[in-house]
Amino acid sequence: MDYLTPLQLEFIVNPMASVTKVYDSQQLVPIKRDRFDASRHILDYTTFAFETDLVNKQYGESMEPYTDREGNIIYNVPRYQNMPYGNRIRGKWMKVNINNNNPSEYFTISHMITKFRQSFS
Repeated sequence: MDYLTPLQLEFIVNPMASVTKVYDSQQLVPIKRDRFDASRHILDYTTFAFETDLVNKQYGESMEPYTDREGNIIYNVPRYQNMPYGNRIRGKWMKVNINNNNPSEYFTISHMITKFRQSFS
């Protein structure tokens, strides 16, 4: 598709701002999209960056979805490496930045769901 503009989406996950959370996965829910096709996939060449109030560290790697149900794409929030309190991303809020400079497919995101749980450490 020659006329698609670069994708840039930035948002903050901030429910219960006084509680430290462990972030597990995110789900992109498009308004309408066909079933998953491994040869053409809307996350190809898309980079993700994650940052929290506890650790100012970002990831720039492409995400590999582990499921695509009814057009919804679910992927794991990446893990930190060699952290003293475990490898999961933790924080009271999480800033997410999604970029794709050369999208190959048109889609519209209805909403995003972030799975997290309260951290007791």
